[in-house]
Amino acid sequence: MSTSAEPFMTVDQVIALAASICGLFSAVAAYITAFQSKRQREASYHPELIISRESVIAETPGEARIDTLPDLWDNKPITERKESDGLSWPPFNVHLRNIGLGAAKNLKTQWSFPIEEEIEHLNQAAKQATIPLTLKFDDETFSVEHTGGRALTNFHRYDRDAEFDFLLPASLDSSGLSIRLPKLYVESVATAVFLATRTPRNFELLKIPPLHFRVEYEDIGGSSIIAETELWIDFFSLTHSPVGFSAVLESRSPRRTRKTPPTFRGLVGYFSRKSARAVS
Repeated sequence: MSTSAEPFMTVDQVIALAASICGLFSAVAAYITAFQSKRQREASYHPELIISRESVIAETPGEARIDTLPDLWDNKPITERKESDGLSWPPFNVHLRNIGLGAAKNLKTQWSFPIEEEIEHLNQAAKQATIPLTLKFDDETFSVEHTGGRALTNFHRYDRDAEFDFLLPASLDSSGLSIRLPKLYVESVATAVFLATRTPRNFELLKIPPLHFRVEYEDIGGSSIIAETELWIDFFSLTHSPVGFSAVLESRSPRRTRKTPPTFRGLVGYFSRKSARAVS
């Protein structure tokens, strides 16, 4: 006598399994939605700082001696300078901009450059070419001694560090912050170009080491962030008499490190103010 096999699952069990699977998918979808919302909320107050690409035109004023170093830098030629620009050259600046959505505050910037190695390299090249030019560096000053040209002494510690209160997003402040380029870097590059034009095809001198830039700042949530990058100079052309060049300064290998997570109080305060503005 045969009996019919019992079904593997009853109708009630199939319905319960289907409900469980739907519940699992709903939970996964809710988690993904919450994760995306979290990322959007974080992006709403995270700044992102970059240094813009800068053109460099280094020329020597017509009344200067031929042996003057090309250390007067600008973004445009002398012939395009307006009378309102003045006759003197201000320090050359690069621009730090915030392409994120949130403001950065309590900014501390710092430059570093392997000046000791570069000075040794340039002094050796000048000596081999019998050019009366010497660069010196110590804890306080950087100096250029050039017979036939002009001498210069720079207190480099004032060029190395700077502090700023805040930097708004580029959508609110497209100009960003003007960061002065260290004078010792400008003079090192100018010396390398000068020696390259005074020695037979010694263009190895134009392989300038990168200038390292570091900025530490806080976002609205109270998180401390460190951003670092390297500035490289690429030459387009050189002039020999008087000495000058055109080039571009470009930021490469940017990296960012978060030192401390945003504080709960900082985030609550930020989103409370944002909600209050939306209601009003």
